[in-house]
Amino acid sequence: MQVAVKESSKTVTEILAAVKESPKTVRGILAAVKESPKTVRGILAAVKESPKTAENQIRHRGEMSEPGSRWLQDK
Repeated sequence: MQVAVKESSKTVTEILAAVKESPKTVRGILAAVKESPKTVRGILAAVKESPKTAENQIRHRGEMSEPGSRWLQDK
């Protein structure tokens, strides 16, 4: 996650906020980090692919703001 923090601390903050909302998704995020430890893009790609991740759970509950949902598409 250190590389991720350097690349985009806002994205990491949003991921960590999502983890607080849905602690069970930590496994999904850690799996993404294991597969693509060098970039935030690997984490975000895994978030997009898996419906059980925090981002999707929050979006389905309607709690994620419009700018917050855009960060997935930007990466």
